[in-house]
Amino acid sequence: MADQLPPPTLPRNPATRRRHQQQVFAQILLPMLAAVAGAVILAIFATTSAVGSAPRTAVWAHISTILMTVIAISAGMGILIMVIALIAGTGWLLKKIPGYSYIGQLYAQIISLRVKQVADISSQPVIQLKSGWKALTAFISAFRQILGGK
Repeated sequence: MADQLPPPTLPRNPATRRRHQQQVFAQILLPMLAAVAGAVILAIFATTSAVGSAPRTAVWAHISTILMTVIAISAGMGILIMVIALIAGTGWLLKKIPGYSYIGQLYAQIISLRVKQVADISSQPVIQLKSGWKALTAFISAFRQILGGK
């Protein structure tokens, strides 16, 4: 099988290829170049304004704080939009699933609640025993301190 050659590729349509290259430039390369140019310009302004007779480092500190805040808020808004979309998608999907799937989901919730109840009931004696033991040892140590022991 390793000796097989890959199938020959068909020649591409030159008009389609040219349009694709234009879209790549307009949608990917141009925004990336603009962002890099903006970052370089900001770096140049920041370094040149910090030297000289009246450095303006405080101004650039404020500007950078504002930019970091804008980035943080934008990221938070993006996460919020994704959560809202997931909630809406889940609601839409729950309307589309068959009724027996909903019944199965209810049974799964009932089973999980029963398991939690049984786990709580089975752990109660251990919790009471350990808390009683701690209270008893605290009482004994306090009683020993009152009597003057260690």
